Amino acid sequence: MNKIKNFFRFALSVIVCIGLQACEEDHTYIDDTDPVISTYQLAGNWQLTKWHGEVLDGSQRYCYLHIDSKDRKFEIYQNFDSSQPRRLTGTFTLKYDEVQGVNIIKGIYDHASGYWNNDYIINDFTSQSMEWIVIGNPEDVSVYTRCDEIPFAVK
Repeated sequence: MNKIKNFFRFALSVIVCIGLQACEEDHTYIDDTDPVISTYQLAGNWQLTKWHGEVLDGSQRYCYLHIDSKDRKFEIYQNFDSSQPRRLTGTFTLKYDEVQGVNIIKGIYDHASGYWNNDYIINDFTSQSMEWIVIGNPEDVSVYTRCDEIPFAVK
Protein backbone atom coordinates (compact mmCIF):
# COMPACT_ATOMS: atom_id res chain seq x y z
CA MET A 1 0.00 0.00 0.00
CA ASN A 2 2.88 2.33 0.79
CA LYS A 3 4.38 1.76 -2.67
CA ILE A 4 1.09 2.73 -4.33
CA LYS A 5 0.83 5.86 -2.18
CA ASN A 6 4.39 6.87 -3.07
CA PHE A 7 3.75 6.23 -6.75
CA PHE A 8 0.64 8.48 -6.70
CA ARG A 9 2.56 11.19 -4.87
CA PHE A 10 5.36 10.98 -7.41
CA ALA A 11 2.88 11.00 -10.32
CA LEU A 12 1.04 13.99 -8.80
CA SER A 13 4.36 15.84 -8.36
CA VAL A 14 5.29 15.22 -12.01
CA ILE A 15 1.87 16.41 -13.21
CA VAL A 16 2.08 19.58 -11.07
CA CYS A 17 5.60 20.33 -12.38
CA ILE A 18 4.53 19.85 -15.98
CA GLY A 19 1.46 21.99 -15.38
CA LEU A 20 3.47 24.81 -13.83
CA GLN A 21 6.00 24.73 -16.64
CA ALA A 22 3.22 24.91 -19.24
CA CYS A 23 1.96 28.11 -17.60
CA GLU A 24 5.33 29.81 -17.81
CA GLU A 25 5.32 32.81 -20.16
CA ASP A 26 7.32 32.43 -23.38
CA HIS A 27 9.87 35.25 -23.63
CA THR A 28 11.74 34.02 -26.70
CA TYR A 29 10.15 36.69 -28.90
CA ILE A 30 11.27 39.63 -26.76
CA ASP A 31 14.11 41.70 -28.27
CA ASP A 32 16.29 42.77 -25.38
CA THR A 33 18.87 44.52 -27.56
CA ASP A 34 19.82 47.93 -26.22
CA PRO A 35 18.10 50.43 -28.54
CA VAL A 36 20.70 53.13 -27.91
CA ILE A 37 23.50 53.26 -30.49
CA SER A 38 26.78 54.73 -29.30
CA THR A 39 29.32 56.60 -31.38
CA TYR A 40 31.92 53.85 -30.98
CA GLN A 41 29.51 51.45 -32.73
CA LEU A 42 29.36 53.83 -35.70
CA ALA A 43 33.13 54.29 -35.90
CA GLY A 44 34.82 53.18 -39.09
CA ASN A 45 34.22 53.19 -42.82
CA TRP A 46 30.84 52.85 -44.50
CA GLN A 47 29.77 52.67 -48.13
CA LEU A 48 26.38 53.88 -49.32
CA THR A 49 24.96 50.75 -50.98
CA LYS A 50 21.33 51.72 -51.47
CA TRP A 51 19.90 55.19 -52.02
CA HIS A 52 16.30 56.09 -52.90
CA GLY A 53 15.67 52.41 -53.69
CA GLU A 54 18.60 52.22 -56.13
CA VAL A 55 21.42 49.77 -55.44
CA LEU A 56 24.83 51.46 -55.67
CA ASP A 57 27.91 49.34 -56.32
CA GLY A 58 30.41 52.22 -56.25
CA SER A 59 31.42 51.84 -59.89
CA GLN A 60 29.83 55.10 -61.14
CA ARG A 61 28.20 57.02 -58.33
CA TYR A 62 29.46 56.51 -54.82
CA CYS A 63 29.46 57.85 -51.32
CA TYR A 64 31.80 56.70 -48.59
CA LEU A 65 31.56 57.81 -45.00
CA HIS A 66 34.31 57.67 -42.38
CA ILE A 67 33.21 58.20 -38.78
CA ASP A 68 35.64 59.07 -36.00
CA SER A 69 33.82 58.35 -32.75
CA LYS A 70 36.40 59.90 -30.43
CA ASP A 71 36.18 63.40 -31.88
CA ARG A 72 32.70 62.95 -33.39
CA LYS A 73 34.04 63.89 -36.80
CA PHE A 74 33.08 62.63 -40.22
CA GLU A 75 34.56 62.58 -43.69
CA ILE A 76 32.39 62.03 -46.75
CA TYR A 77 33.86 61.08 -50.11
CA GLN A 78 31.26 61.32 -52.86
CA ASN A 79 30.67 62.21 -56.49
CA PHE A 80 26.91 62.82 -56.49
CA ASP A 81 27.18 66.52 -57.29
CA SER A 82 30.46 66.50 -59.21
CA SER A 83 32.26 64.45 -61.83
CA GLN A 84 35.31 64.51 -59.57
CA PRO A 85 35.49 63.04 -56.08
CA ARG A 86 34.65 65.49 -53.31
CA ARG A 87 35.72 65.31 -49.70
CA LEU A 88 33.43 66.90 -47.12
CA THR A 89 34.31 67.08 -43.45
CA GLY A 90 32.58 68.12 -40.27
CA THR A 91 31.23 67.02 -36.92
CA PHE A 92 28.13 65.09 -35.93
CA THR A 93 25.90 64.46 -32.96
CA LEU A 94 24.16 61.21 -32.13
CA LYS A 95 21.29 61.22 -29.65
CA TYR A 96 18.68 58.75 -28.52
CA ASP A 97 15.18 60.26 -28.48
CA GLU A 98 13.44 58.62 -25.51
CA VAL A 99 9.97 59.73 -26.61
CA GLN A 100 10.19 58.31 -30.13
CA GLY A 101 12.55 55.49 -29.19
CA VAL A 102 14.94 56.26 -32.07
CA ASN A 103 18.59 57.20 -32.60
CA ILE A 104 19.02 60.51 -34.44
CA ILE A 105 22.18 61.67 -36.19
CA LYS A 106 22.81 65.28 -37.26
CA GLY A 107 25.84 66.90 -38.81
CA ILE A 108 27.46 70.21 -39.58
CA TYR A 109 30.08 70.74 -42.28
CA ASP A 110 33.42 72.39 -41.61
CA HIS A 111 32.92 74.74 -44.56
CA ALA A 112 30.31 77.46 -45.13
CA SER A 113 27.48 75.12 -46.13
CA GLY A 114 26.36 74.70 -42.55
CA TYR A 115 24.20 71.82 -41.39
CA TRP A 116 23.37 68.66 -43.29
CA ASN A 117 20.24 69.07 -45.42
CA ASN A 118 18.50 66.52 -43.20
CA ASP A 119 18.59 64.87 -39.81
CA TYR A 120 18.33 61.08 -39.88
CA ILE A 121 16.91 58.24 -37.84
CA ILE A 122 19.33 55.32 -37.73
CA ASN A 123 17.29 52.18 -38.16
CA ASP A 124 18.10 48.45 -38.47
CA PHE A 125 21.59 48.96 -37.09
CA THR A 126 23.95 45.98 -37.03
CA SER A 127 27.72 45.80 -36.86
CA GLN A 128 27.78 45.50 -40.68
CA SER A 129 24.94 47.71 -41.93
CA MET A 130 22.60 50.53 -41.01
CA GLU A 131 19.68 52.34 -42.54
CA TRP A 132 19.30 56.13 -42.37
CA ILE A 133 15.80 57.53 -42.78
CA VAL A 134 15.25 61.25 -43.35
CA ILE A 135 13.19 62.68 -40.50
CA GLY A 136 9.90 63.81 -41.95
CA ASN A 137 10.30 61.73 -45.12
CA PRO A 138 10.17 57.99 -44.36
CA GLU A 139 10.41 57.23 -48.09
CA ASP A 140 13.94 58.69 -48.25
CA VAL A 141 16.11 55.80 -47.08
CA SER A 142 19.86 55.28 -47.38
CA VAL A 143 21.56 51.98 -46.55
CA TYR A 144 25.20 51.95 -45.51
CA THR A 145 27.37 48.84 -45.41
CA ARG A 146 30.57 48.66 -43.40
CA CYS A 147 33.73 48.43 -45.51
CA ASP A 148 37.36 47.81 -44.58
CA GLU A 149 38.67 50.96 -46.20
CA ILE A 150 37.78 53.80 -48.53
CA PRO A 151 39.31 53.11 -51.95
CA PHE A 152 42.48 55.04 -52.67
CA ALA A 153 41.13 56.23 -56.05
CA VAL A 154 38.22 57.88 -54.24
CA LYS A 155 40.47 59.71 -51.77
